[in-house]
Amino acid sequence: MGALVFFSTYAYWHYGRGLIALLGHIQITFRFLWSFFAIPTLVRTLLAPWRRLQESYPDGFDIPELISTFLINSMMRLVGLVVRLIIICFGLGVLLASGILTVVILALWVFLPVVIGILIATLISLFI
Repeated sequence: MGALVFFSTYAYWHYGRGLIALLGHIQITFRFLWSFFAIPTLVRTLLAPWRRLQESYPDGFDIPELISTFLINSMMRLVGLVVRLIIICFGLGVLLASGILTVVILALWVFLPVVIGILIATLISLFI
């Protein structure tokens, strides 16, 4: 009778409170990854200069200086674009891998007690 109470209590916890806690941890993990890679901020500032490195334009109308400043600022924006795109792609890849891992973990969580029960039953039948 004690084993029946144990298994029913365990099943209630495993498929009730335990599953809800697991889903809460998964949600926290996704929120952390989304904040860690700051994907919305990176998309919003995609064309901003890298680390705010830019030259200020000269006061006068000096064509070579204007072109030089424009090229340097364009290059810094291009560097910022490339670095941000790399971070965004890496972050989305990590989120995708986390999503796939989440599906695997949830499947294991749901089916593992059944698999353990089958293994125990098979082991007992081998000894009998």
